[in-house]
Amino acid sequence: MKNSIVIAFLFSLFLTSCSAPWDDTEDQRITELQKQITKLENTTSTGMMLFEKRTRCAALAPDIQMKIDTFNKEYPNLGKFSIGGIFYSPMKDACLWVRLTATNAPDGSPMERRALYQFGDDFGASEPIIGCEKILGETKGVDACSSWNTELEKLKWEEEKSILNP
Repeated sequence: MKNSIVIAFLFSLFLTSCSAPWDDTEDQRITELQKQITKLENTTSTGMMLFEKRTRCAALAPDIQMKIDTFNKEYPNLGKFSIGGIFYSPMKDACLWVRLTATNAPDGSPMERRALYQFGDDFGASEPIIGCEKILGETKGVDACSSWNTELEKLKWEEEKSILNP
């Protein structure tokens, strides 16, 4: 009986030693998996923060629209104002919005002005981050809005578009 217990013990020790890793490959694999988990956690966390900031920016649309409606009533001679888009800019770490103004050029031609503001800037008192104007239907001459999209993409800092896409 003693012999069978000793033989069983030695046999189990032999089986255990066969399955034990004698090199560092398992430890390396565990370390690599831990790095991948950390990377995924950080990516998910960053993605959630961006999502939350974008959601907060999109929720500002009613506040901006109320301000625009008030401005349109008080200053009808300046043109018709509207929201051209709202998005979160990781580059500025702020909510940015596009103010569109439908008005007329000095010659009476319909014209559109675009101005990009940071939320919280006074509607009429602050300078826009970027801006441009274009006579609608004009095919000749210089288009002052030719660099608008490029500048907007730089501020968005990503290929993705926002809730209200300018």
